[in-house]
Amino acid sequence: MSTHSPLDNQPPLPPEPPAEGECCDSGCDNCVLDLYAEALRTYQRELALWQSLQAPTETDDTP
Repeated sequence: MSTHSPLDNQPPLPPEPPAEGECCDSGCDNCVLDLYAEALRTYQRELALWQSLQAPTETDDTP
C-alpha cells in the first residue's frame, strides 16, 4: 500500500522493479512480479490523480 498523498504536491514515485533473479519462476502466490505489477497500477492511479490536481482551475473572475 502506498503512503503517498496527492495533497502534498509532490508526484508519486514509481515502484522499484524486482531485481534480476528475484523471481524464482515457480509460480508463487505472492510472486515479486505480481506484487510489482500491483504497485505499478497503484502508482499509475496516483500519478493520474496528482496530475489532475496540478491542472489550473478556472475562476469565476473571468471577464
